[in-house]
Amino acid sequence: MFRLHFKTAIRYFLKYRVYSIIHILGLAVGMAVFILIILFVQNEKRFDRFHQHFHRIYRIVSGNPGDKDSFCGTPAPLGPALHENIPSIDHMVRLSRSEVILRYEEKAFTESRFFLVDPSIFDIFSFTFIKGDPENALEDKNSIVITASMAEKYFGDENPMGHVIRLHDRVETDMLVTGVIEDVPEHSHFHFDFLVRFDRMTGYLQNWGAWNFYTYLLLRRGVSPESARERIVEWIQKRLPDNVNAENIFLQSLSHIHFQFNRYNLEPAFNGFYIVVFVFVALIVLLLACINFMNLSIARSSSRAREVGIKKTIGASRFPLIVQFLGESFIITFLAGLIALFIVELSLLWFNTFIQRQLNVEFFDPVFILSFLGLILVTALIAGGYPAFILSSFRITRVLKGDLRHRRGDTFRKILVIFQFSISIALIACMLVIHMQMTFIRRRDIGFNTGQIVNVKLNRILWRKAPELKEAFLTISGVKNASANDYVPSTMNRHHGVHWPGQTEDEHVGMWVIGVDKDFAETLHIRMLEGEDLSREFRATDRLAYLLNQSGRTAVGWETAQGKEFSIFRGGNYGTVVGVTEDFHFRSLHHKIGPCAMLVQEGGRQISLRLRSENIRSTITEIRKTWDALAAPFEFDYYFLEDDLASLYRLENKLSTLIILFTMLSLIISCLGLFSLSSYTTLLKTKEIGIRKVLGASNIQVTFLLTTQFTRWVLIANVFAWPAAYMLIRAWLRNFAYRTEPNLWIFAVSGLLALFIALFTVSFQSLRAGNANPVDSLKYE
Repeated sequence: MFRLHFKTAIRYFLKYRVYSIIHILGLAVGMAVFILIILFVQNEKRFDRFHQHFHRIYRIVSGNPGDKDSFCGTPAPLGPALHENIPSIDHMVRLSRSEVILRYEEKAFTESRFFLVDPSIFDIFSFTFIKGDPENALEDKNSIVITASMAEKYFGDENPMGHVIRLHDRVETDMLVTGVIEDVPEHSHFHFDFLVRFDRMTGYLQNWGAWNFYTYLLLRRGVSPESARERIVEWIQKRLPDNVNAENIFLQSLSHIHFQFNRYNLEPAFNGFYIVVFVFVALIVLLLACINFMNLSIARSSSRAREVGIKKTIGASRFPLIVQFLGESFIITFLAGLIALFIVELSLLWFNTFIQRQLNVEFFDPVFILSFLGLILVTALIAGGYPAFILSSFRITRVLKGDLRHRRGDTFRKILVIFQFSISIALIACMLVIHMQMTFIRRRDIGFNTGQIVNVKLNRILWRKAPELKEAFLTISGVKNASANDYVPSTMNRHHGVHWPGQTEDEHVGMWVIGVDKDFAETLHIRMLEGEDLSREFRATDRLAYLLNQSGRTAVGWETAQGKEFSIFRGGNYGTVVGVTEDFHFRSLHHKIGPCAMLVQEGGRQISLRLRSENIRSTITEIRKTWDALAAPFEFDYYFLEDDLASLYRLENKLSTLIILFTMLSLIISCLGLFSLSSYTTLLKTKEIGIRKVLGASNIQVTFLLTTQFTRWVLIANVFAWPAAYMLIRAWLRNFAYRTEPNLWIFAVSGLLALFIALFTVSFQSLRAGNANPVDSLKYE
């Protein structure tokens, strides 16, 4: 029996090749998109789950972890104090990232993934040792643990154990390699290359005012984070200094860190909202492909009706017919699945480059095989289930009389088309709004000019030489302005409580802090409100100097700030405000402009150079030559400020590209469904069209007859699409403090565009029917 059904299915596929190809390719594309998105989502969900105790590891943050303004820095003494006094904490570890210079023999490198940690890091996190023992790898203050890639970089094929690396930090120190571990997996929320002991920073170990460190806790088995937090809050309220707000202390689950934006994050987070969006899109694209399969199957049901009628006449019951049609659906879906895997394999390289991940498909992994077969089975049942029941329900008498109508099937097909176009219209509206928001971001005046700004990076040794390098760069003809500063938009995370004379106990003001020199505002073209002649008149003294932005002046409550005493440090170490700038977007447009204090200093971690617009490449070559003359042997490293600002919106740019791609796919699939339905409708109206043509109807009238109902369905789809699109758009725009607003014309354009595409698709069949010979139409059945 199976062989007979299989032969029947093959004959049907070969007889209707075009429709069979549409069946298979439509499903293949939908399944390929589904597989790619699920691979991506699974990879994101894997973040930090390779640690054996990930479900018991929590990071201490200030503020609700789900709030993007929460802060994940803590004071150095907090972790040890909690571990010592709260029994529900099994272990704690503190982390601090630094940039240092390391030397081995003649090799010298600037390393930015240099971490200071407690030895308990190996009790909490699961990092695999290649050489050395985690129990004593960081036993000595001058021990250093390195990753496998760093062992190869510094030592080549040599065994690094026991070798000495010279650390150039504030002082030079010989560090003994006592361990080599595997590189930190890609799906980790922080990555390091070197580990040394945290207690090397003796000046911070009892400092409760510097919230510059990350503290992780491993809770005992069976202890809930809620109960642990209660004990922590209770203990802090009784024992710690007043500057620690106990109620503001929260525990953030390790598995949530990758998906939550917190100030001072070690690495950029991935917005968890997009995980929901991607899963939703994956299901929608697959469902649209299944709906297209249903529409095509039901639309071609007339060609199978007599087959069903004859089989029922000779005694076939409904159940074997359902099994037959579900079997055909499974065969089509299985073929589509194989093609989908081929599409996935072909597109994976591009997809990995696009999303900056390393996804791969383990084709022979039993879990993947079972998941793939499950996807085939579910898709076959969804796509082929309803058509199988429709085809098997034809009545013998009606079929043999030539009545091929099925009212319930007709109603269901209309619902499917409306649903398809509701999704398409909603995606078009989302696509338009995303494009508008990204255009809004590109065109918005952010308060300074980013064009032709090159930032030359300095390591710690060269910070002191910043003034000398700056003056040398200014002698290059292609350099207009120069400023030594610490301003990097993508890593803007320094935030301090500020102080001024006369401040009351109730006045608590926090400000973002940037280290700048006197030429910062002039170089970036930031307009000055006070101290306009700062770059020419400022003279360094023993007293600290500050610039405030307009919001900073307002937060303190001053009408004028120049000449006032001010400090970002506790203890009355006041400096003088020497100027006030206009507000500028020193962070991304995801955040509102906040109060900002700029500490005026001579050095900085980089030198910002404003170049003349002509011959930029040759100017950079001259800058490199100057660097080689003054800063050798350190490597020359630079970046454009515009590129760093663009990185703040990289996720949104990628999302907009994916939305455009998915919108195109959904429209193509919807058009295939419309094509099938218009083909079926034209078939049912063959005699009616012939009669109308004989009575004098024109081709335009026939076309209007056949397109009217499709127009009505697309218009109905707008009723469902617009509210859904509006809610999705509002949810996405909430990620931005400065945003465009969705206008009514966006929804109108999305509806009209969908209508145009629908009419274009349907008119092909309509014109074909209108041009048919009415004699042939009247002979039909």
